[in-house]
Amino acid sequence: MNAKESVESKQEQINVGDLLKYLYQHEMKDIQLNIIADYSSNLGYIQTTPRDVCMDLLTLPEVIENGQPVIKGVRIHMPYAAAQRLAETILGLIQKVQSDDTIEVVKDKKTSE
Repeated sequence: MNAKESVESKQEQINVGDLLKYLYQHEMKDIQLNIIADYSSNLGYIQTTPRDVCMDLLTLPEVIENGQPVIKGVRIHMPYAAAQRLAETILGLIQKVQSDDTIEVVKDKKTSE
């Protein structure tokens, strides 16, 4: 058997599922977090498609660029399962800080008048 045949036979022995399982077996202590952007948002807009959830995280007020108002933002797409986990996590965190009385109180416009 020559080198090419040897490589081809080894490639046939590893299926995609096993390869992905091998590539993503890591201990949490071995993973480094690489934040590629840091963004602050004070407004969110959410849309859904048949395949995923799309979130636009926006910053208002807008800025003026070349005489035109521009709203800066970031768009994030994620599958429904990931969006559901994110929503549950956010809701849980908000409920916790509310019960601990450590969250900034948001005044309702109607009650503050």
